[in-house]
Amino acid sequence: MNLWLTPHAREDLDYWRQSQPAMALRVEKLLDRLAAGEKLPDLGHTRLEFGLVSLMSFKIAPEHRLVLETLGDDLIVHQCRFHY
Repeated sequence: MNLWLTPHAREDLDYWRQSQPAMALRVEKLLDRLAAGEKLPDLGHTRLEFGLVSLMSFKIAPEHRLVLETLGDDLIVHQCRFHY
């Protein structure tokens, strides 16, 4: 599976790397697992429907979500911080 990060998701990950390296490591491990085709642990996932786009939200902290979109063999990360 090909893993792509939007510019917004890259900014979020850079923020974690600078302010909370432990959270950055956690997010990076989750993204590695997704890229390898593994299922994520039960992180309180939710399917988000926005018109024709179907996104998944995974809880990574009480107030932070990982928002993803699957398009064929591509996995697009839209957000790594805050709530959708």
